[in-house]
Amino acid sequence: MLDNFNQFATTKSSKCGVDEMTHYVKPTLQKKPKHIILHIGTNDLQTKSPDALIKAVTKLGEAITQEISGIELTLSEVITRTDDLQLADKVNIYNNKLDNLCTERNWGFITHKSITKTNLNSYGLHLNQRGTTALSRNIKHISASLSERQACVADRKNNCLV
Repeated sequence: MLDNFNQFATTKSSKCGVDEMTHYVKPTLQKKPKHIILHIGTNDLQTKSPDALIKAVTKLGEAITQEISGIELTLSEVITRTDDLQLADKVNIYNNKLDNLCTERNWGFITHKSITKTNLNSYGLHLNQRGTTALSRNIKHISASLSERQACVADRKNNCLV
């Protein structure tokens, strides 16, 4: 997988929504990272529509990319859920809109299509052990791709496929 995964700093912010993340991300941005991955949105879908959430995520993404010129921003889609069918529908709508946003803005996008209801706990909301492993694998995969791309840029190679 990723040999240097320990070089990545991770911060957990339980029950933090997009609006709170706008303030929560500031100390991280002071360190001038080259890349930031955000896994946000799950906690907002109970109170925001997919359109309102995309608007808030766009605002956050723009604030980050304006704060640090050249930063690579990657957004992680919201994981499936089976506890509430209306919220499950909102997750699907939001994830499609998030994918489109990332394409439009040239931001990275992490998909979690490999995570299904079998990766959720009995309540259908939180990940079980297999789900946590799958989420980790998805993030490590994009992180490995980024490491290769950064090495490619550092070496000034023009023939990189990543």
